Amino acid sequence: MQELKAKLIYHEINETSSIKVLQNCLLEIKRKSLSGSLKVHTNSGLRWILNYRVGRLSWFTGGSNFQERWQRYMDLFCPNIQDPKFKEITSGYSLDKECNVLLQLQGNKFLNRKQLTSLMESVAQEILFDVIQYTQNTSKTVSYELNPNDPGSKLGLLLPLTDIEPTLQASTKAWENWQNAGLSSYSPNLFPVIQQPQILEKYTSKSSFNKISSLIDGTLSLRGLAAKSNWDLVKLTQYIVKMVELDAIALTKNPAKISIKPLRENKTSDVKPRRAIAPLSQQPLVACVDDSPLICETMRKIILKKGYRFISIQEPLKVVATLLKQKPDFIFLDLLMPIINGYEICSQLRKAPNLKNVPIVILTAKDGLVDRMRAKMVNSTEFMSKPIEEELVIKILDKYLTIRR
Repeated sequence: MQELKAKLIYHEINETSSIKVLQNCLLEIKRKSLSGSLKVHTNSGLRWILNYRVGRLSWFTGGSNFQERWQRYMDLFCPNIQDPKFKEITSGYSLDKECNVLLQLQGNKFLNRKQLTSLMESVAQEILFDVIQYTQNTSKTVSYELNPNDPGSKLGLLLPLTDIEPTLQASTKAWENWQNAGLSSYSPNLFPVIQQPQILEKYTSKSSFNKISSLIDGTLSLRGLAAKSNWDLVKLTQYIVKMVELDAIALTKNPAKISIKPLRENKTSDVKPRRAIAPLSQQPLVACVDDSPLICETMRKIILKKGYRFISIQEPLKVVATLLKQKPDFIFLDLLMPIINGYEICSQLRKAPNLKNVPIVILTAKDGLVDRMRAKMVNSTEFMSKPIEEELVIKILDKYLTIRR
């Protein structure tokens, strides 16, 4: 009978991906005291698993940045523990070991029952917030798979249970506050990275945010940065978004380098560790000079995705002065701009000692022999036709730049 009801819920919640679907499903689980798991799948590859037992929440997992989330909660609830037993229990972290690790931490008195309950409630609220935000911000398909008596859900049989309604209400309220703050398009799982230190320093040198800026190295998400600095997540994100609009900070989906280190080193391993990639603030700076905001935004996404810093200049009269000040390692330069064209700018840049050897790629919708000859005469490095193609941009960057380690 329970299996039949579960199938009916599954059919009902696949009709849409709105917030009401998730709410109705969870409330139905509570009302009918169901046990099992609810798996939320997206066609972008994200997946969350929500385990429940007799109508109450057990353990939630999945989503993006789950490793960072795990480390963040370990730092919060088990700070500065040097006991070898703790390191043994938490080494070799993986999603399928979370429940077992938590039970061991409780059994060895590294976590008491109250702390464990609080940790689980916090994780549940965080994951529900992420599911809500995803369903509200995307037109992509979201499917919900209800699995009654899922064997995987029994992994957390000894974990404390959490009431569905208060947790759901807390997550919904957090999402509403996030929306009201104008942050609905920004995930708290994004990683802030310093793009232009000079601009950041100019706007933060006399503010309390100045201390936080020292923590921004590309390894902490917005949630991680808020936890580390003891700032309110909403206020912190609002401030960082202002810096993003000034091109002082960029937000990326992935950390600049791996921040989760094994808690116990394997000294017998013959595998050589990889060299860590330097933070984005130390990577080459790529400039795009183009009066088109669309072109600059397209280039920004490609270049940040590649792992370099980025600066855009859209006002022709400020190009030379800005480039002399910023000293980029690579320049994309539009050919046709009002007041002054790309040839004139390139010629001026080649007279500056700091920029005479910097690669300059001319961007243009024109691709004639005369244009290529003129570009050669002003000592441009390459000539790239519009519209912008990501593959070609990456190929040119790979030719002249390398990620710093």
